[in-house]
Amino acid sequence: MGRFGSLVGLVIILFFASLLPGCGSSTSSVTTNTSSPIPAKLSLSPTPTASLEVGNTLSFTGTAEDNKATAITETVSYQSSNPAILTISTGGLACAGSWDSLSSPAVCTPGPVGVAQVTAVAHGVSSPPTTVYVHQHIDSITISPVPTQTPPTASCFSAASTTLQLPAQSFDYQATALSHGLDITSTVGLFSWQAASSSVVTLATATVSSPIAGLQPGQVQATANTPGLTQIYASVGGTTSLPFDFMTCPVQSIALTINSAPVSQITLARGGTQTVLAVVTDTRGIPISGSFLTWCSSEPSSVSTSATNCGGPTGAALSMTVTAAQAGGGSAVIASCTPPVCNIGLLPSTAIYPQAALQVIVNAATTSTSNSDALWVTSTDCGTMIGCTTSLIPVTFTYGSTTTAASSIGTTVSLPATPNSLVFNGQGTRAYLGTDSTALSTKGLMVLDPSANTVTEYPTAGKVLAVSPDGTAALVSNTVETPNQVYVFSCTGTSGACGSTNVFPLNITGATAAAFSPDGLKAYILAGSTLSVFSKIDAVQTIALAAPATDVAFLANGGVGYMAGGDPAGVSFLPVCDSASSAIGNVSVPTAGFIRALPDGKTMLALTPPNIQTFTVGITGTGCAAPRPFFAGFLTVTNTPNAPVNLGQGNFVPSQLIISPDGLTAYVVASNSGNVLAFNINAQTTSAMPLKGNVLPVGSSLNIDGSKLYVAASDGMIHVLDTLTAVDSEQISFPNNLPQLQGGLCVNVAFVCNPNLIGVKP
Repeated sequence: MGRFGSLVGLVIILFFASLLPGCGSSTSSVTTNTSSPIPAKLSLSPTPTASLEVGNTLSFTGTAEDNKATAITETVSYQSSNPAILTISTGGLACAGSWDSLSSPAVCTPGPVGVAQVTAVAHGVSSPPTTVYVHQHIDSITISPVPTQTPPTASCFSAASTTLQLPAQSFDYQATALSHGLDITSTVGLFSWQAASSSVVTLATATVSSPIAGLQPGQVQATANTPGLTQIYASVGGTTSLPFDFMTCPVQSIALTINSAPVSQITLARGGTQTVLAVVTDTRGIPISGSFLTWCSSEPSSVSTSATNCGGPTGAALSMTVTAAQAGGGSAVIASCTPPVCNIGLLPSTAIYPQAALQVIVNAATTSTSNSDALWVTSTDCGTMIGCTTSLIPVTFTYGSTTTAASSIGTTVSLPATPNSLVFNGQGTRAYLGTDSTALSTKGLMVLDPSANTVTEYPTAGKVLAVSPDGTAALVSNTVETPNQVYVFSCTGTSGACGSTNVFPLNITGATAAAFSPDGLKAYILAGSTLSVFSKIDAVQTIALAAPATDVAFLANGGVGYMAGGDPAGVSFLPVCDSASSAIGNVSVPTAGFIRALPDGKTMLALTPPNIQTFTVGITGTGCAAPRPFFAGFLTVTNTPNAPVNLGQGNFVPSQLIISPDGLTAYVVASNSGNVLAFNINAQTTSAMPLKGNVLPVGSSLNIDGSKLYVAASDGMIHVLDTLTAVDSEQISFPNNLPQLQGGLCVNVAFVCNPNLIGVKP
């Protein structure tokens, strides 16, 4: 018993002795006192290295975990392997020198340059050490290539090439730290590296635990990734280098192929699919791989792609599946290199488009095919009349094996304001209805959710001029109120009400026409003799035109925008990647009305009463018309006019020009003619579709497969024109005595307001 008692006493004495700080050790060791279970793991932050200027401080934190990796409160001590270089306080605050007090540190006296290791310890469990490099003040850091490398043959590096089975090009860089002109790199420890855009370049820093062949710890290997330009930075000890440019070779050209063959047109059955591959070549002539393209369909409800239409926060793959809708129709599909997800950081911004769009034609329906169209009808007649309420009326047409449709009127929506425009997005998931005035912020833009048949109002007034290809934004021009300007009205998502909105005003006065480029990157906005170029990533630019312009449209491949007017010669054009007036060209096609693009990606259509005229666009070269130092060639646009065709209606006043989804027919609606004119584009022939009742059209909309043209007429009815037979087959009236119509399209007035805005859900 006596021997056992003596042994216990000895153990207790030794245990307490082990808690005395600094006993039998030359290291700096301090303890924070808490009571907790014995940890299974102890970690230390920062780790694994740190860089500290003499006389500066750095806070360390030790974190204990149990055997289930759950953080626990624990007694932690901190130790420095070299207190002459680095001391550490009770709370884990390290001094590059010596503290005046470990328990209440206030003054850190600078010490010598050197290296120390800091470790956290708790109940005999030690953290992996953090190596701290103590050094003199760093004045600057420079970046240079690691010596002994073969210099690059170009000013950029190519991304990986699956076609050539080549990996992405890499290049190695080193950083040098300077103090009063002296190289102190060896004393500062490992540099950290960062790129402004991690998409353009992939950085791999060599460390002791993760070596890279040919590199010393702290050096970096930069590997080309997504085309574009970015800046690389090196940092250590709280100092960051000046930026160093790294370029992954920009995209030079894009070609759309199917089964390895270039293609410009395909025909799909309804519901059919086809895989399309974009062959992308960079400025070094290398066919590169990656996921950085933007795929767009001009009619996404008719022909969709397997990526979000016209992009998102990240790019899409080079291979894409296009799918034809059961409803039919047609579309122009493009793959583009669109900033900010491709050709990143280039100034000026440089989008690259395929030389030809892919026209997708969906087979026509058979006589046994059933189909339905949903359209919404409203009026502009209420205006500012007191007590007049405008209604939005949904009408559904269902077609069976005959050409006669069964029509039904749905639940009417009472609009909070009188609309002046009604424009659906291409997805058919949202419609924008503009209004003239905010009425002291009590009225504004209305957004229709067609699936729920509900309308939400937002305090932005004006006429809707254009909707973006992704369906989330509208350009709204207010020419009535002060300030007279254009608004970019943006929504989150493509469907439903705009729960999260952003309204961005543009200082553009008197805008009457606008169009988005097919990829949504830019919009051309016309106001008389002024063209404004709006961009997602560039500042708005204003260009003075030589003559007023009335309409604008983009070539289906996305590369060039055309204006009806803008030049005394008639049609003018401007490549999307340029915005200098010197880049504006002209086409010898006189026009004072409308201009439209055909989905073949090479033809434009200009309307100049009494004539209509097509011209073919040829694009050669790559890049842009203005010099770009990294492009091998420049864009050249040629326009070849075809002979004008007289529509045989005299000098009519056009109000609409509609192109069929298959690109074969153009429909002209004139406010002073009871005929809707049809122009066969291939045959260059014309015909007329008369409205029954000797009435005038006031608004029209074509359905998704081009088989029905719905016309709101001056008789207060909707006329259904069968485009195959050219017959006004049905007339739909809106009786005043239907309760759900609230006494017609207007209430509390002595007349029925005529329907003059009509929109068919795509």
